[in-house]
Amino acid sequence: MSLTLTVYAKVKARASEIAASNGLDLTDVITLFLQEVCQTEKLPFTSSTTDFPDIWNDDPQAIAAFNKNLGSAGDHHDLGKEQP
Repeated sequence: MSLTLTVYAKVKARASEIAASNGLDLTDVITLFLQEVCQTEKLPFTSSTTDFPDIWNDDPQAIAAFNKNLGSAGDHHDLGKEQP
């Protein structure tokens, strides 16, 4: 299988440096990344800050109410996963 990625030159250069410092090349890093995603079904992510977006502090009940009403603006086709 072949995979083509387009990244900024500075990002590629820095990623190559980091990979090389760990005895890897970018192909190895991408393969390891994709294996991790498949095994955990999550994107590996380490936050670079302890700050959270303001939306994370929204009231859960307000979010639930918003989500409940979200479908009312749709095309009124039930996809089988909607809950009243």
